[in-house]
Amino acid sequence: MSATRFRSVSPILTVSNVDAAIAFYESVMGFQTGWKWGTPTTVASVCRDGVELMLESAQGAAGRVPSRIYIVLSGLDSYYAQLVAAGANITVALAVRDYGMKDCRIVDPDGNEISFGESGDG
Repeated sequence: MSATRFRSVSPILTVSNVDAAIAFYESVMGFQTGWKWGTPTTVASVCRDGVELMLESAQGAAGRVPSRIYIVLSGLDSYYAQLVAAGANITVALAVRDYGMKDCRIVDPDGNEISFGESGDG
């Protein structure tokens, strides 16, 4: 019997319109559609490098709470410039924090908060 081994994690973000969310993640954040399900689309994934985010339709769910995720990457300065140029809603500007990470935060059109960070020493 082989040992249990975790391979990946795919956060699920609730969105009001999956196809509109895909368009945002592709055009603003540089992700690509991994897969889509349903007509109209009710669940999908967007991927970039080794990161997959799942997008799920809120289907009118009252009282939903937006998600918050933190993605660690390299080359954050360049990526931050791309986010700014693409018009992302930046809620926390890029800076080195007291906890040793350089990071920033954006909010997608559905209120989900996505933070991007890398080690403060680059």
